[in-house]
Amino acid sequence: MDAVNAAADPRWHQSFGAAHRVQRVLWTPPVLAWDDPPPAKMGGEPGVDFLLDISAQTTTKAAALRAHRTQHRSTERWIFRKPHVDRILAIETFRQGVGPPLPAVPLDDVLTGIVGD
Repeated sequence: MDAVNAAADPRWHQSFGAAHRVQRVLWTPPVLAWDDPPPAKMGGEPGVDFLLDISAQTTTKAAALRAHRTQHRSTERWIFRKPHVDRILAIETFRQGVGPPLPAVPLDDVLTGIVGD
């Protein structure tokens, strides 16, 4: 967050160019898909501002998670050993830390309300 604030401040690192205001920062929500027990309806949980259906990418997501050897044990315990692993892999959730007001939650597109330059 310090970097986001510094990027918007024209007094910092003027040699890098004009200040830039970041339009959105996404954080991990307070409730995670692999929590035990899992929330019955993730989209109804406080702090879940974005709920993305990535079911078409579950195979790729699983392979990417398994590729992190240093996190293998925790990934196995918190995701792959769960009886609802398919549901865990099929969603991504985010909380908005910085950004424009959201028209509703949860949204299914992290670019909602972002304006192009």
